[in-house]
Amino acid sequence: MKFIYVYLFFFLIFPKPVIVFVHLGSTWKEYINVALQQVNTFNADLDIYLICDKIHFPQITSTAIKLIATEDLNKNTNHLEFDMALKNTFGIFDHGTGLFKYASERFFYICDFMQQYKLFDVIHLESDVMVYCDLDYNYTIFENIIDGRSCLGATFDSDDRCVPSILFIKGEVINYLVDYLTKATYENIYDMYAIGSFRKNNLELCLALPIIFPEYVEKFAIKNLLGKVSLSPNIFYKYADHFDSIFDAAAIGQYLGGTDKMHGYCEGFVNETCMFNPSLINISWIPDELDRRVPYAYIGKKKYRINNLHIHSKDLNLFSS
Repeated sequence: MKFIYVYLFFFLIFPKPVIVFVHLGSTWKEYINVALQQVNTFNADLDIYLICDKIHFPQITSTAIKLIATEDLNKNTNHLEFDMALKNTFGIFDHGTGLFKYASERFFYICDFMQQYKLFDVIHLESDVMVYCDLDYNYTIFENIIDGRSCLGATFDSDDRCVPSILFIKGEVINYLVDYLTKATYENIYDMYAIGSFRKNNLELCLALPIIFPEYVEKFAIKNLLGKVSLSPNIFYKYADHFDSIFDAAAIGQYLGGTDKMHGYCEGFVNETCMFNPSLINISWIPDELDRRVPYAYIGKKKYRINNLHIHSKDLNLFSS
């Protein structure tokens, strides 16, 4: 009985995070099912949600996924303000494609969802991201680093840009983020650079998840192909040893899988603005204890698990475990 009380106390104080995907727009993308299946393979004990229009519900192949209709979420004040901002800026802001609009608006739906369902611990994944780790374990490490305060954990590939392939959202930080995104929308700044600016102006509210490891830094400088050196180099690798792993913003996934055919496919692509060069690291696929393929990155002997891959080419099946 004492064990049960201790367990319940721990659960109430440190609840498990939920995983949230968001798909906006009228066109369904079949690769989303691959991403959903993959994350469930490593995280069957976590609740996995997909926020999308009801019209897409029949397309979901996994019964493990909890579906949330955009139509059933109550738009909060910030979301309504974002809608107003789009009316004033949409032609310039989005070039008529819907891409940048949806990229920013997803965070408002996540905020609506968290408020409506009273959630405080959320892991957001983009729909072309493949996961190779226990996300609850990594979220716990994140919580220990931030000492339980409200904070955003995100992947940054340069001083100015976040590629939000994976986000850890702890507490009310989501409210500050969407407020910042609304103001950025009025200035025609979309999500990646808006979140980059958010970090610079709110260091206590934002933690950069490691995208590279110390051994790389010892051998190569933190700089991009254009020769630009980072003004804050430690944010890209500072916590690699805490996690004993790294996260992919996009660089590794683009290098291994190429770029999206929609933008012109390029095999072995190295982004010229990313602060490390993935072609300089060794990458191996190693089966885990359950015989699931997991990617590892290394220079020298120590290997770092790659927790996720952002498959920009959308050929997610090639990277299934």
